[in-house]
Formats: sequence, C-alpha cells, structure tokens
Amino acid sequence: MFTPRLLVFVIVIVTIVTAQNQLDRTTCYQEDGKGCFFFPEGCDPLTNCSKAVSWKVVDGYLNMELTGVPAVTDGSLNFIAVGFSSDRSMGDEPVSDCTFGPQGPAVHLSYNPSKSNTRITDYAALADDLILTTANANNGRVYCAFRQRITPTQSHNRVLSLDRPVYLLLAVGPATDQGLSIHDTNPSSARFPMVTANALNLAQTASYGASSTASSGGGITQFQKLQLIKAHGIMMILAWFIFVATAIMFARYFRGHWPETKPMGLLLWFHFHRTLNVIGVILMIAAFVCIFVAREGVWVGPKAGGGAANSEWGSVHSMTGILAVCLAWVQPIGAIFRCHPGKPLRPIFNWLHRFIGVSAWLLAATTITIAAKHFTGLWSNPTAAYGLVIAYLVFIGLILVLQELLTIYDMVKKRQVSHVDVLEMQAAPKGPSAPTTLTTVTTVSYTTNSKTKSVRLFLLALFIIVCWGIAIAMTVLLGVS
Repeated sequence: MFTPRLLVFVIVIVTIVTAQNQLDRTTCYQEDGKGCFFFPEGCDPLTNCSKAVSWKVVDGYLNMELTGVPAVTDGSLNFIAVGFSSDRSMGDEPVSDCTFGPQGPAVHLSYNPSKSNTRITDYAALADDLILTTANANNGRVYCAFRQRITPTQSHNRVLSLDRPVYLLLAVGPATDQGLSIHDTNPSSARFPMVTANALNLAQTASYGASSTASSGGGITQFQKLQLIKAHGIMMILAWFIFVATAIMFARYFRGHWPETKPMGLLLWFHFHRTLNVIGVILMIAAFVCIFVAREGVWVGPKAGGGAANSEWGSVHSMTGILAVCLAWVQPIGAIFRCHPGKPLRPIFNWLHRFIGVSAWLLAATTITIAAKHFTGLWSNPTAAYGLVIAYLVFIGLILVLQELLTIYDMVKKRQVSHVDVLEMQAAPKGPSAPTTLTTVTTVSYTTNSKTKSVRLFLLALFIIVCWGIAIAMTVLLGVS
C-alpha cells in the first residue's frame, strides 16, 4: 500500500540518486573538496551551464565530472570531452571523452593530432587507467563521471601524465563508432569549445582553490583567436599566391619587355618585381604577428622529445610555414647587399637569389595545401578549399611550363639568327649585298621577339585572371567560415 511515509522515502531515495548523478558545486574550490570550471562563469551546472568540469585527486586517480548541453538530442551518438592542452589551442593534446548513444554511455581516450581527433585503441592498460563511474542524459543535458589514472600504467606516446600544468579544453559534438566528429565551429554557439585561461596542475590539490579564478584571467578569447587565425591564413594566401607568385613571373619572364621604359633609371620589370615582393613581405609580417598572438607565443611545430606529434600535420604546417617566411625575409636583406652587375660574384648572387625565392614559394605552397586539406574546421567548405588550391597549383604549373617553352623557343631562334649573322658577316667583303642581308637578319630577330613578348603578356593576363581569382575565392572561404 502506497502510504505518505513510503512516498517520503521514495522522494529521498530519488533525490540522493539524482544528486549522485549530477555535478555538485557545493564542494568546489576547496582543498578538501574539488576543482571546478563553469562556462559561463557563475552558471549552475544543473540548469544553465553550457559546459562544466570538476576534478578530485583520489588514490592516484583524477575523479572527473563533465556536464553540459549536448550537440544532438535525437538519440544519435554524441560526446562531451575534455582535452589536456599545453597551450590553450586544439592540437597535440590527449583527450578523455564520454559518448552517449543507443548502446549506452562509454568512456574513451583519444588524441588531437591537429584539428582532428584520433581514438586510441592500442593502449593495453585502458581498462585500468580509465574507468566510467556513471553517465546519463536527461532534460537536455549530459553528465559523465569517470576515474583516470594520473600517471599512466604503461608507456604510450599519446597517453600522457596529468601531473603537469594544463589548460582544459571542453567540447561537445557528434560522434561515430570510430571516434569523435567535428564540433560546432561557430564561436557564438553554446556548443562551441571553451578553454580555461590559465594552466593548472590537476594532480595537486592546490589547483582546487586556484580554479575559482583561472577561468577569468588574461588571454584572448576563443572568438578573437579564431579571427586572428583566419586573418593569418587570408594574408598568407594573398602574399604567396598573388603578390610573390606574380613578382617571380616578372623577374623570370619579363626582363626583355619595355627596354626603353625606365622610371627612376630602373627597368619596369624590376619595379613590378620589387613592389609586389615588398607588399608580400609586409603581409607575411602581419600574418606572422596574427598567428603569434593567437598561439600566445607558443611554438606548435616540431620540438625535442615531441615523438610522433612532430610528424602531425599541424606540426609540419608550422615548420614549412616558418621556413618559407624566413627565406622570404632573407631575400630583401640579401638584395640590399648585392654586388654590382659587373662584379664576378654577381652571377652567384643571382642564382642564390633565385634558388631561395623559388624554395620559399614551394614551401609556402606546401604549407597552404596542408591547411586546405587538413584544417577543415577553418573553411566554410573544406572540399571546395582543397579543390581550389589544387586547381591553382595545376594552372600555375601549366602557365610556367608554357612560359619555359617560350624561353626555349627564344633561345633556339637567337642561336639560329646568330648563326646566320656570323655567316653573313664572313661573306660581307665579297660584295655590297652583305649589309642588306645583315639588316634582314636583324629584322627577323626583332619580329620573333615581338611575337614571344605578346604571348608572354597574354599568359600573364591569364594568370592574373584565373590564379588571382582562385586565391581570392580561397580567402572568401576562409573569411566567411
């Protein structure tokens, strides 16, 4: 029989069970309690926090709780996860995640090699080092509690110790049976990832009290960081795919054009080459400043002891990018100290200048291709971005091949004309017709050069229309993402 006393008992039991399956904030920020972060700061993890996390050191484990607004509410696979980052940025950090779906909740270890996530399936001690305590999805919110060993039982290059200062990255998103899918990339969304402003060593109980202020410290916001990264990419595309590429073309293929036009005593091709390169270098400097601020001065490329992380795409992108920029910055400095055209060392400078310039551009093209292929979260349409960069490289390659064929054609014609010229000069003493023949040879040479110049200008115009258009389209895909 259902009596009032029984009703009270049921209510008490339900309350206790419910309380045990939610994040209790009453013991947060106390050294005998636990550390907590709430986003937005001051929210209630039971009702209006977009994301929240807590941790407590217990017998060599971190007892962790995650709660927040799920990415999907239709019952399909989704996740809530925490990343342990050394630099406040996604890329090169271990991740612990809870997934929810038709088969019930589960907890996993994974890793962010760059802007993607890879589940760890080859760690033999997983069952001992990561233990799901409880998880539920109710009232439009998810909650997950698990225990994670602070110092991994076994050595694994992707399962790292948590006894170190880390920033916490909190994210929700859809999932598959294979792992985590991309999270929301709209910074104004409640489902956009959040990151703590300061680093804490979660394995130390002193972090409990410090966590109360760590989420409101200095540093730029996620939205500002994203805007800086996008500005970095846009300026690098403009610098390398438009200005530097065009500058190289003028230096390589247009030295013989407009020989009588010399503003300030210099041939026109040199003015184009120098001006375009200066604009490109200025854009590179601005782009470098943007990414330096966005990454808060932390190097995310290959580093000593980085192991397999050094070969991840984000790391490779950083290395090829910094090499390209450094080589580009060397060029104007070298040009200032170049020797006079008549000096014996001038040919060496010329070849070195060409080699450094072409190498820098190839490194930059590689860097941009990596970004288009692997940094999918930055583009409004990643497939289109990768297709555009491939189209650009194919088309500029075709233009360069045609320009080189014209160079070979010119060389062959010059040799033929020179050969005829020598024969006629040897025959000159034999009769008065020699000067007339020599004049005819000169006319043939001039006509051939004029045709070649016209074709070169047509190819330049084609390059500007197509390749510049592709590059600008890429910046649009990046800017509106």
